[in-house]
Amino acid sequence: MGGKGTLYVQFWSRLLERVDAEHPDWTRSQRAVPHSWIAMKAPVKGCKIGLVFAQRHRLRHELYIDTGDSDRNMELFSYLRDRQDQIEAAYGRPLAWEELPNRRACRISDYKDDCNIADEASYDEYIDWFLDAGTRLRRALSVVALPL
Repeated sequence: MGGKGTLYVQFWSRLLERVDAEHPDWTRSQRAVPHSWIAMKAPVKGCKIGLVFAQRHRLRHELYIDTGDSDRNMELFSYLRDRQDQIEAAYGRPLAWEELPNRRACRISDYKDDCNIADEASYDEYIDWFLDAGTRLRRALSVVALPL
């Protein structure tokens, strides 16, 4: 492994150490992966919390909705979107509500611009942002009655 894969493993290792110390209920995973994303359990059945180095040098923190059934995914997405004002008020800022046409899944996301996995000096800043976004999203989802 080399290049970006090595950088991802270094970054996710540091992030997982912080999660283990500060939010041990978010994941039991201790294994960093050589990918641009990792997933953690979400407080919504059929969803994952995704932490992603996205395209155009952005970080993305997301509630990734994929129950395995595209109709159920849209039902859940619509249910949450109907509560968008309440969720965003608890989150503290607007979120991106992405239906992802031509895909089975959809997502609710927040983004941080100007981020690059090669910028190792910024890793702590990126980790702080991911942890803050994770805390905000979990808090925001806790204010609505979640469907089973």
